[in-house]
Amino acid sequence: MVVKAEGSPSKARWKEKVVKAEEALPSTPRGEGKVVKAKASPSRAWQEGKEKKAEETADREEESEEELEQGDEDDVEEYENWNYFPGLGVELGNNGIILVLFETPSGFALFSYDGVKLLLPGAIEHIWTDFVKCDIAETICWLKAFEAFEDKASAIDPNTGVNEQLAKMIRCCIKPDQKLAVGSHEYKEIIEKTMKISCLHDSTVMEVMWGLKNCMHHLVPAELTKDDRPLMSEGMKRVLDKYHFIYKPEIINDRIIEVACVVYNYDCCVEKHSESLREAGKHLKNISGINSEGWSLFKLATALKMVCYPEDHLLAGHRQIFSEDELKKLLQNAPEYKDKLKPKAVKLVYEDIVWALGIRNKWLGQLPRYLKEAEEAYEAKQVMSQVILED
Repeated sequence: MVVKAEGSPSKARWKEKVVKAEEALPSTPRGEGKVVKAKASPSRAWQEGKEKKAEETADREEESEEELEQGDEDDVEEYENWNYFPGLGVELGNNGIILVLFETPSGFALFSYDGVKLLLPGAIEHIWTDFVKCDIAETICWLKAFEAFEDKASAIDPNTGVNEQLAKMIRCCIKPDQKLAVGSHEYKEIIEKTMKISCLHDSTVMEVMWGLKNCMHHLVPAELTKDDRPLMSEGMKRVLDKYHFIYKPEIINDRIIEVACVVYNYDCCVEKHSESLREAGKHLKNISGINSEGWSLFKLATALKMVCYPEDHLLAGHRQIFSEDELKKLLQNAPEYKDKLKPKAVKLVYEDIVWALGIRNKWLGQLPRYLKEAEEAYEAKQVMSQVILED
């Protein structure tokens, strides 16, 4: 018997924009001249971010995402369209909402999921972060059905195809133009051949599968079989590799997952300003003869802040990132930038970047210790297991 899930979301909820990095992270006060410290717990950071008032966040983001070019308004915020792309939705069918066939230890579950997320730039880096916290995961994927199988191995077989039990479960939930995401290429071939249903399977789909397994006992409460969940996703691996950490995948634990996610999300808080900052940075070359190509966004934002507010005191150490020649040119030419940039927008972007990097760097600095502790705990467990086997 198929267990149907109640309370599936409406189309309006499907099109609701996903809360981006700032909204999913701590609501820490920001101010010029201050590096704001993060709370002591990444879990606390997530919770505080959820409770932050939407009005406060929207007001600040609206100001900070103004086009830095004078008189050239940007109608679309870079990070705002994370969830709903009508063109991609049409490409997928069913307004972009796909069905996901998820294999559990005792059977199969079916979820509705916003398939547009699979097609967005940087999808493989982002998808895993939606499943770090189960209460967030349940807002982006919705259980449609779950069924336990006495003989799960025969449910999808290369020789016999999809058995009647699973086929009925899928047909009961899938819509005529809806695509089905599956956990293996073999499943894709079998289902497409025997059921004539268009299936999806690639590395981004596997990030969703990792997430579902990470939150399995929360998202599929009827699944009673205990199973060691996978602790390393490709997206998280890319975050750790970006900062050149040396680790064994088997040592990864919940704390490392949460901290890596916080680091990634605060990196996103910085990167969202990339396009507008790079465009505004062209004035540095035209006016001061300074080539900002290859500069970090932090250095670029600091330079623009200096020419807009040359009399302001920068945070300790921020001026040291420039050469003496660069500092001299920026300060001498500051009046020439008056009609080229919007000082208020520049200032807000600079403050956002300082705020985000301050918190990102705090948690990034904790990761080596967490990785070392996890490795020591893993090695101790291995030694203990070996001793038990020898006895």
